[in-house]
Order: sequence, then C-alpha cells, then structure tokens
Amino acid sequence: MRNIVISAFFMALAVTSVHAEERKDIFIASSLGFTIEPPASAGDGTYQVAIFNLPTELDFSGSVNVQRQEFPDSIAAYDQLTMSQFKQFGMSLMKREQRKGEYVYEYTGHMQERSLHWYARAISVPPYVFLVTATALEESWPKQKTILVKSVESFTRP
Repeated sequence: MRNIVISAFFMALAVTSVHAEERKDIFIASSLGFTIEPPASAGDGTYQVAIFNLPTELDFSGSVNVQRQEFPDSIAAYDQLTMSQFKQFGMSLMKREQRKGEYVYEYTGHMQERSLHWYARAISVPPYVFLVTATALEESWPKQKTILVKSVESFTRP
C-alpha cells in the first residue's frame, strides 16, 4: 500500500511539472535575437499585455499595444461604447468594419497637442475584449502604416 501511495505522489508531481511547462508564455523576437517570458498576469481585469514601439521619429514613437479589457457584454455593446467615446473625445472615424466576433476601427484625433492616427481591432473573447491598437503621428502614418497595420492584423485569438 505504501508503494502505491508513493508512486501516486510521484506521478502527480510529474503531471503537475509537465502541466506547468506547457503553460509558459514565451515572446520570441527572432530578428532581434532574443526570447523572453513575460510576467504572469496578476489576475483578472483590464490591463496592458504588451507594447511594441517603433524607433522615435519627430519626438514620437509609433507603437502597437495589446490590452485585455474585462467586458462581459457583447461585441456590439462594445462597439456602441467605442462609438460614443469617439464622439466624446472628438475623434474622426475613417473606417469601421464588423468582422466575426470583432470590430476594426481607423480614426484620427488630437492628444496632448499632437495629431495622431490609430488603427485598432477589438476582438471579443468573453468575458474579455482584446484591444490591439496601432498609434502613429498623423504625419508619420503614410510611412509607418504598412508595418503597424500588419502587426495589428497579425494578432490571433487566444
């Protein structure tokens, strides 16, 4: 009986160890020559998952950021909230496209006395929405658009 208990203990330990290894998140930047294990999330809620910056140009760094936002309602409700916020903050909507389980937005506006251009995807993964947003100076958008939009579009659902 003692051997069975000891065997069961070591089997459980092995399964736990294998399971822990499988859950590792690894960011791989092959072209930069490094990998990193991001810190584990501190729990549920809304938070910034990742930010990727381009080199600074005109005292501004174009970027792509990924947020996980707690939003248990539908993607249509998220779209309604987004549209009201665009209006509230005086954003000019250039594109609004509904896809399966998500919305795509392209918009411009002013923040901190700068003219900015955004391209974003809001992807529903209940009870969350992943918001993946590219941001650039309006004057840099033509030059940076291709690389920023490609990055945003490369996001896949978890």
